[in-house]
Amino acid sequence: MIRPQTEAGKAMKKLVSALADYRDPLGPGVGIQRRGAVHDMFVESGSVSFEVYDGRERGFEVTIHVNPANENVHNAVRDGNVHEAVPKVGDVQIHHVCPEWASPCKHEIAALLELTKAIDDDHNVLLNWRGINRSQLDAPRDPVETSKEQWNSIRRVDGERKKTIESLRNQFPQQFVQLEESASVKSQHNSQELSEFFTGNNSDEDVLKYERISKIIDGPLAALPKRSEINSRLILEEALETITEYWLSR
Repeated sequence: MIRPQTEAGKAMKKLVSALADYRDPLGPGVGIQRRGAVHDMFVESGSVSFEVYDGRERGFEVTIHVNPANENVHNAVRDGNVHEAVPKVGDVQIHHVCPEWASPCKHEIAALLELTKAIDDDHNVLLNWRGINRSQLDAPRDPVETSKEQWNSIRRVDGERKKTIESLRNQFPQQFVQLEESASVKSQHNSQELSEFFTGNNSDEDVLKYERISKIIDGPLAALPKRSEINSRLILEEALETITEYWLSR
């Protein structure tokens, strides 16, 4: 049996065992591969083919197809985790005409083991099979495109969360607090005053800012209780005037 030395080779060995469902004809396939009876490997994006001989005069062609690698696999390989490019069981389809009924048959197992050995020796075999261009991965990524991918991912997750919350709200209406859709009059009033403060014409900017600040602070001052012994309104007016001048001078 092959004894892989790399993480990619070990991952491929697990894939072969899973495809064989951990039973025969793994044994006969091992014998064919060990005898060196698997020849003419041809690898390209999406498929790799072999000629497998089992003692008959003519060899059997075995082609192992694989689904394209997704973006997560590309990112993993870019980060140096080449073994992440090893496909899952559902990503692999084997094309082979065989007189035997076993699936996978010994010829397919022998071809998979030879592919495992080739990938363990040279990771480029795995990358070519999965259609991953290493030169493109090594190139610096466009920060704009990266930001777009991250933003799309955030929006996708956010949309899924909103759908989940909406579904739960519909199923358990009594478990959620119902909030008013429209803003209160008070919040609208405050927002308008703040908008007036931070926007406006640039002419006489200091005067306009001072008037807007005064407009905002006059309301609370007017509500202060009038006490003759402590003129708190006058004290606060002077303090607010000092604060206003300080911020306008910045």
